[in-house]
Amino acid sequence: MIEVKHLSKQYANHLALDDLSFSVAKNEILGIVGKSGSGKSTLLKLINLMEIPTSGQIVIDGQSTDQLSNKQMAQYKAKIGMVFQHYNLLANKTVAQNVALPLRLVGKKEMDRVASLLSFVGMGEKADAYPADLSGGEQQRVAIARALVRQPEILLCDEATSSLDEENTAAILRLLKNSHDTFGITIFFVSHDLATVKQLCERVLVLEAGHLLGTVDNQPHLAAEATMSYLEKVQRRLAR
Repeated sequence: MIEVKHLSKQYANHLALDDLSFSVAKNEILGIVGKSGSGKSTLLKLINLMEIPTSGQIVIDGQSTDQLSNKQMAQYKAKIGMVFQHYNLLANKTVAQNVALPLRLVGKKEMDRVASLLSFVGMGEKADAYPADLSGGEQQRVAIARALVRQPEILLCDEATSSLDEENTAAILRLLKNSHDTFGITIFFVSHDLATVKQLCERVLVLEAGHLLGTVDNQPHLAAEATMSYLEKVQRRLAR
């Protein structure tokens, strides 16, 4: 269980997040939508401990992240994988070397796991290729394998499909869903595109100008007319 309690983040004269409170169940797939500048990426940085909240708390399994020791903080960060919009692969490293990098940084090899994950994401035959030889969809598959290599409990996806065409977006969404089902990870999926979020996420959290507008369930058996009407209203509001 992850609990966000009255979370705010201030940058100089800009209030990026204002008094956010919500909870995320273990193994849930949570969508976070909002226009550019709504606070989506800032929220992920706070969850990933890349930045410190101005006020409020993030509580993981009953323990507040602001009370972690340095050792506990390192252990917490090891539980989190990150997938970015622009892949962030090292151009001078092969596919296998890029996936293995998080392991090398902590003194581990485990190349069998690298090979297994490359097979899982459909890139086993391109282990020795370089990023320049790959399409955008293939690069994102490699980035997902890299994010999974340390067996995280939480996967943060920051606009992970925004640079992809419709076909590759659908493929990456299927891969993320398969990753969730196979490894039992909790996924935070950030996007400005509500239609994409609706394909993957069980629940959608809507941000606007640092404020939480609300959340809505997106599970098929709950997709009643009122729920879909709400989602359509959100889409129109975000499109302004």
